[in-house]
Amino acid sequence: MSNLYFIEDTSEIISPALVVFRELVEQNIETMIRVAGEPGRLRPHCKTHKMQAVTELELQFGITKHKCATFAEAEMLANAGVKDIFLAYNLVGPNIGRAVEFRKRWPTVKLLVCGDHELPLAQLGRAMTEASTSIEVVLDVDVGQDVGLQQQKDHDTDRGCQGEESQRLSFATVSQQSPQGQGNR
Repeated sequence: MSNLYFIEDTSEIISPALVVFRELVEQNIETMIRVAGEPGRLRPHCKTHKMQAVTELELQFGITKHKCATFAEAEMLANAGVKDIFLAYNLVGPNIGRAVEFRKRWPTVKLLVCGDHELPLAQLGRAMTEASTSIEVVLDVDVGQDVGLQQQKDHDTDRGCQGEESQRLSFATVSQQSPQGQGNR
């Protein structure tokens, strides 16, 4: 076994235990920054650690943008002090209400979410309007693979967002599904 993971005295560690080697985490963060060129080019996904202490370390190194997959992770990031969170999934059903609650609880946190269908986007816009708040949306756009937001084919049926509802959705950027099926974000 490598000396990197050596613990001189393990007698006080209750098993099972999660052991984090802070020096190695710091080295990994420094490597990420070196490879990216600067901390501002990074948006690490917290699914790899799910730990507020690691998020706080990343913030100390100047990494201010973070990504997550669940509201529990988004809340952990916000509690750690992250001000720019990308919740990388499409909000539907009860998660729209959770987004409203998140925006109310952390109004100074920039929350970006995905959108790939006009109906949930309209519902999200209405919910944000009713709550007098707003949210940023990254669109997953279909470029021919039948994945993501598609052009409305039934022009006689208005199902999209209009008026004030559309003003509550800020379309931050466009994410395209590449022909090879790999999303660009």
